[in-house]
Amino acid sequence: MSQRTKLYYVALAIQQAEGWIMPSLTSSYPNGSSSYIHHNPGNVRSSPFEIQNDGSYAYFENDTIGIFAIMWQLWVYAKHGLDTITPSSSIDDAITMYHGGNLGNPAQEDYISIVEKVGGVLRTDPISSLLTNV
Repeated sequence: MSQRTKLYYVALAIQQAEGWIMPSLTSSYPNGSSSYIHHNPGNVRSSPFEIQNDGSYAYFENDTIGIFAIMWQLWVYAKHGLDTITPSSSIDDAITMYHGGNLGNPAQEDYISIVEKVGGVLRTDPISSLLTNV
């Protein structure tokens, strides 16, 4: 059995927090959410793995590549940093940058809470901790 990294679980948490919704006749998304349709579960704006971009969001060939794009972005933060994020920055700071929200915003707090609960991490953990196996 392969080891999964925390990075993978945080990517799945972001998928949930971003509102990736499968098609359902009983929901507001009978064809699935936009992120579902475009195989972009993290609502990634730009990626080296995209096959198309509408000027706002990347489109991916399939959901696996979409999850990988989230993991890639977080890996860049964790390994090298980006803009104001360094490998020692907190997951909270990195997710705030990823999401583009502001700390203290209720929606941002909900987002971080989902990442903590589903991702199995603490908001105060360094982003570099996502590179360890679970």
